[in-house]
Amino acid sequence: MKIQKSILIDVPKQELWDITAHDFGNIYKWISGVNRSHGQGEGINGATHGERVCDPSYRGFKRTTERITAYDPNGFRFTYQVVSGLPSFVESASNTWTHETEGDGTRLTMAVAMKVKGIMGALMGGMMKSKMSKILTEALEELKTYAESGGDLHPRKRKAKEKYEKQQKLIA
Repeated sequence: MKIQKSILIDVPKQELWDITAHDFGNIYKWISGVNRSHGQGEGINGATHGERVCDPSYRGFKRTTERITAYDPNGFRFTYQVVSGLPSFVESASNTWTHETEGDGTRLTMAVAMKVKGIMGALMGGMMKSKMSKILTEALEELKTYAESGGDLHPRKRKAKEKYEKQQKLIA
């Protein structure tokens, strides 16, 4: 299954690239669906890291590791593959982020390719496609707010961050 979403973000391409690609390991800073993340390993083609580990806030998702499989700083495009943490009925998942200048801003396109397997994959495939479509739309909206404001959080991210911090205080 393939899902593609894009948004126009009113910042120069290099500025957006710095947030999405150079700071790949720190996606938690702006996306509501990730409570914590960090980069690890040696990057390819100038990437800061080769992988990122994410603790998602999405219900039903567990810790994921995403590995950069293609990184083109001249073409402002990178691809990562989820190498651990997928539901058992998902055989593979990757996401390609393409940054293209449009006017004074940047059109960011996310293209997810996901392969499901087995009976559960057949049963859950439609629901997964719908859920992933919503996740991509929200991620792009949250990134737009973060990038255009110079670091302010989208209300969804602010709420998710407050909830996570409250949970952490209860644990401590």
